[in-house]
Amino acid sequence: MAGTRILLIEDNAINMELMLYMLRAWGHDVATATDAEQGLAMARANPPQLIISDVQLPGMDGYELARVAKADPQLRHIPLMALTAYAMVGDRERARAAGFDRYFSKPIEPASFMAALQAVLPEKGPPPRVDQSTPGPPQAVPSELGALRPSTRLLLVDDGHSNLDFKRTLFEPAGYSVATAGDSATALAMLRQQPFDLVLSDVVMRGGSGFDLLRDVRADPALRDTPFILLTSSCTDEQSRVRGMELGANRYLVRPIEPEVLLVAIRDCLNPR
Repeated sequence: MAGTRILLIEDNAINMELMLYMLRAWGHDVATATDAEQGLAMARANPPQLIISDVQLPGMDGYELARVAKADPQLRHIPLMALTAYAMVGDRERARAAGFDRYFSKPIEPASFMAALQAVLPEKGPPPRVDQSTPGPPQAVPSELGALRPSTRLLLVDDGHSNLDFKRTLFEPAGYSVATAGDSATALAMLRQQPFDLVLSDVVMRGGSGFDLLRDVRADPALRDTPFILLTSSCTDEQSRVRGMELGANRYLVRPIEPEVLLVAIRDCLNPR
């Protein structure tokens, strides 16, 4: 199923980023639209192999988009997958009646979502297998971007559970062992209890920032050499970047970021030249 041409229609910037993060990490070619009208125009100009659409869209909603697509001889053969953040009784049946082939509610659990994707495109073969007992990169993650060794342990720190879930979909298939923390205090306690090869932390979090966690890590003799990457979508100004680097970050990265770029940054921090 690698390389499937997917059209993603989503008006929420954060949800869009997370979906792109996951789909591209699994090797898919993804085009994006922020409303139904734009999505239909793009699909007619360059038909995708799958359309994934949020149901709650500005203007024409996802249900109407599905009805229009299934009535269009040029588009009716393209599988449609509906996404919604507000699952209600009867929504699945309504989505089916409108023309969606699959219905999926948020928050997305990556393994279930990839299985649903496979059900829409059975002729594409099984999705890449993620076996936690025998880590290793699927076809979608080039081996040169994977873990330096199977036991490489990453600590992901973010107070957004959906952010953590989507990051895991990139790092675990690449062969990394992943643990997560929802705040800086928990992360610091985990670091003091067991060794990690690298910390990847958001900057703005409830209960202590990524800057605070970085300062504490660099002040602890047992932890100070741990590679540390700050990854943010909010503190994108130069002053914040300088602050992070002065505190001792190995990298200060800004989202959205291509999965391959993030994997390369992690490998470079784990194996500095």
